Amino acid sequence: METLVFVTQLIDPDDPHVVPLDDVVLGLAPVDRDEALAMLGRLRGARLLDGVRGGPPVDRDAAAAVVVAVGRLAFERRDIAAIDINPLIAGPDGAVAVDALVVVGAS
Repeated sequence: METLVFVTQLIDPDDPHVVPLDDVVLGLAPVDRDEALAMLGRLRGARLLDGVRGGPPVDRDAAAAVVVAVGRLAFERRDIAAIDINPLIAGPDGAVAVDALVVVGAS
C-alpha cells in the first residue's frame, strides 16, 4: 500500500466580515513568491489588500514572504502537523505574526 502525503497551505483571512464568505485559497507547499502572490490575489477580498477608504495598501511582498516561509517550514519539517498564524497583521510596512501555534506530531 502506498501513502501519499501532501502539505497544503491555506490562506484564510480571519476577519469576522471575510470568514463567512468562505474566502479560502489552497496551495501545495512549498510555494514560491509568485505563487504566494497569486494566492493572495485569488482571495475574494483581495481588493482589501489594496487599501480601504483611502488607507495605504498592504505590503503584498511581505505577506507573500510569510506564506513562502511557512510553507517551506511545513514542507521541510515533516514532524509538523499544523501551523496556525492568527492573526497575521499585514500593513504598508510589512507583516507581523502576532500569535502562532505549531503542532508537532502525527496529523
